[in-house]
Amino acid sequence: DGEYHLFWQANPVGLDHANMYWGHAVSTDLVHWKELPEALRPYAQGETNINRAMAVGRCHSGGGAVDFDNTGGWQVGDNKTLLLTFTDTGMKSGRQRDLPGFMESIAFSVDKGRSWTIWEGNPIIRHIGRDPKLFWYEKGKHWSIAVYDEDAVLNKAKSNRGIAFYQSNDLKNWERTGRLEGFFECPEIFHAPVIGSDGKARWVMFGGDGQYVVGDFNGKVLVPEHEGKLRFIYGNVYAGQCFSNAPDGRVIYMGWARGLRLPDMPFSQAFTVPLEFTLHETLDGVRMRGYPVKEFDSLRREVLFCLTNKQVAAGERVVFATDEQLADIELTVKPASRAKQLRLSFGDVTVGYDFTTGKALGSITKSGEAQELAAIQLQ
Repeated sequence: DGEYHLFWQANPVGLDHANMYWGHAVSTDLVHWKELPEALRPYAQGETNINRAMAVGRCHSGGGAVDFDNTGGWQVGDNKTLLLTFTDTGMKSGRQRDLPGFMESIAFSVDKGRSWTIWEGNPIIRHIGRDPKLFWYEKGKHWSIAVYDEDAVLNKAKSNRGIAFYQSNDLKNWERTGRLEGFFECPEIFHAPVIGSDGKARWVMFGGDGQYVVGDFNGKVLVPEHEGKLRFIYGNVYAGQCFSNAPDGRVIYMGWARGLRLPDMPFSQAFTVPLEFTLHETLDGVRMRGYPVKEFDSLRREVLFCLTNKQVAAGERVVFATDEQLADIELTVKPASRAKQLRLSFGDVTVGYDFTTGKALGSITKSGEAQELAAIQLQ
């Protein structure tokens, strides 16, 4: 109904990792956000007079969707039910991962996300893992969950990391249908058309690090169409997800920009700007691209500077001075035959491109380690 809902793990009483509520904000344009009260709350264990949005333990990551057909039976009035699936750390209420601790649970809202109820029949899935991503499989007319899974036994044997898949017709009873090896935490999965093809579409799945596979989801498990994983996200971005049911079939992603150092701020973490993902046919197969969403064009006010047909000599610096803290910079470059690098500096941040290696240039990290560099093909 015209609102994007953003959720994140939140500690409402401190800057450190603790407590683990779910923060909640809404937006109509992906640019301006209104923060709402926390959606999910921890620590119902041993308490009385429990808030209906309180989990047994802490509320770790998960996903959300809209129950358009009222398959869960929770709808009241005309508002479609909003759903959240999340990891409840359970009775042991800690970072232990052995059963019967961590469990996957479901919550719902019948008032457009302004209040939430954790289903009394939880958990919906018991296993060793976390971060359930809920999605509707239209072809099979059923719900699926992709969830990080540690295929281990209770005697602390070494676990194998992967994404497990579960299926349900009513959101309450779930059956395990398959597993894809080699992924760690916070899965995302979506279906999108391939730009420039005749009606071809593909499924894409990635884990917390953003490394992805392209393939087909048969209702039970995703089957990649290539070997290995493909790289899209670079830098210290983790655990990103895409909005469910975005208008016009768009795939819109936001990532966690983790590890920020923000002295004197009342927060300790942040998100990337929303990116729109698209799939494209290339000589190497179907690949994913991303670009900041078009809604950011609404922030443009004036041209701060413009330079055309400028030949830049080796070692030459071109300087633009502005007092603005936010700018959208577009740069088109035609490299000379012996050009090696182009560098752009913004304050103490430097980015650029190496014409000899075909890779982006990044700044040195706080720890003194060079960033992993993205390969970028010039057009």
